[in-house]
Amino acid sequence: MIAGVYPHLTMINRDSLSILATSVLTGLWLASCSTPQPEEPPVQETPAQPAPPPPLYEWDGDGMSGATSVKVDIDQQKVFVYKGGKQAGWGTIASGIYARPTPTGSFKVQEKVADKRSNLWGKIYNSSGKVVVSDAKSGRDEIPAGGKFVGASMPFWMRLTSDGIGMHQGPIPRPGHRASHGCIRVHAGFIRHLFDAVSVGTPVAVVGDGPRWKPPVYKPTPKPTTPAPEKVADKTAPAPATAAPAATSADKPAPAAPAPSSVTPPTKTPPAAAPPVSPAPSSAAPEPPLEVRPAVPSGGSAQ
Repeated sequence: MIAGVYPHLTMINRDSLSILATSVLTGLWLASCSTPQPEEPPVQETPAQPAPPPPLYEWDGDGMSGATSVKVDIDQQKVFVYKGGKQAGWGTIASGIYARPTPTGSFKVQEKVADKRSNLWGKIYNSSGKVVVSDAKSGRDEIPAGGKFVGASMPFWMRLTSDGIGMHQGPIPRPGHRASHGCIRVHAGFIRHLFDAVSVGTPVAVVGDGPRWKPPVYKPTPKPTTPAPEKVADKTAPAPATAAPAATSADKPAPAAPAPSSVTPPTKTPPAAAPPVSPAPSSAAPEPPLEVRPAVPSGGSAQ
């Protein structure tokens, strides 16, 4: 009835209710915005996997044909193998340190030995088998009594020079850095490929920062000279007789009396026992006994 009599009041109530509802909803929305929301847990990042180490050698030469050649690059610390002018593979090396550098130049493989030991560098053991010198040089370091020198192992040896420079398997403590006494140490994973690929006469070029190799000059050991003939004669001839030593005044005998004419004076040869002197007649005065001197050696003189 009220709505029929006062229709405008009904309209006002509806609008008021709508406004009221809107206000309530707005308040709720604002209240929800002002309330702090719980933070989402941080996303845990998966740690990045370390990059794989770079390869230390590669080989693609199986099935390749053609003339084989080798290049050793000291600056890159790598050795390269070529077949028919194409690269067949490469491997990491360790060349000579700056104090004992690897020489550069053009060489050829002179010798191949699968199981080789150094006759210059190695270790010295005492009589109990304990290492006393780990970096020994033959002829420089003393070997104790009962000890021994054992040369360093150099598997898959490939000689390049007459004075002991070559390629062989050996430790590479820091890839890319020098480490040897002058030889070219090759990585263990590549050495068999290199050893099988080359033969005696294969050319090897060593390039990079290193002294140019020069053939060693060997000085022959002088032979002992034969002594002159006169010196030999001097050594074999008997020593000349020396003069009899001078007698001192205490050793000099008393002067002898002149011997009778019937008595023969002593000669230079060893005389026989002197004949006894016949006694003089009892009427004559007795003469002093005859003195017999020893024989004088040849070339000497009596005192």
